[in-house]
Amino acid sequence: MCAVSDLTETLWDVGIDTVESPRRQGHGAAVFSAPAATMAAQGQQPVWAAYEDYVPSPAMAERLGFRPVARMAELSPGLRA
Repeated sequence: MCAVSDLTETLWDVGIDTVESPRRQGHGAAVFSAPAATMAAQGQQPVWAAYEDYVPSPAMAERLGFRPVARMAELSPGLRA
């Protein structure tokens, strides 16, 4: 599955998810190609966010031509005692 959501008028967040058994067979790259072509034709650019410690995600992004441009911190509200 590949899903996109808009961040700005030109940047779109891309997410790819595959079930475990067919992984590493090119399905993620295949489902990314159609939305990527559509976005490019509309002057939009995909962006990819990945947890560094989940190696398959940044590895797939790199295979698809993405390159690191920034690091982000994940923040959540603290619990109060």
